[in-house]
Amino acid sequence: MEKIGGNIELVLKRKDDFIENDIGEQIPSYIDYKTFCGFLDMVNADASHSTYNAKIEESTHYFICDYDELPDFVDNEGVTRKATINELKAYCNDKEYDVLWIDNPMELNYHYEIYLKYKGA
Repeated sequence: MEKIGGNIELVLKRKDDFIENDIGEQIPSYIDYKTFCGFLDMVNADASHSTYNAKIEESTHYFICDYDELPDFVDNEGVTRKATINELKAYCNDKEYDVLWIDNPMELNYHYEIYLKYKGA
């Protein structure tokens, strides 16, 4: 099969630890996890008639890219595993997104559809 390619990079960052801000609050810190090259597209804002699940309805953007295995890492408890959706943030063109879902359609290992929610610049 031919590759999808892309025109933009999306950097997935994984929650690594916590740092303390100036007033003593614990704030998660993130480190680079995986970079993909693909295409970013905005979702139509009118989801009132859609029948998708809630994660997809909340999405503001999709990122489509070639499949590449997500890396393993060793967590704080010494367990080797892959990051979960709740541990990821995405950055593209200096904009931050929450990662809502990473879909590998029909488990074909051909491409990912990454559902994102824009968080602000």
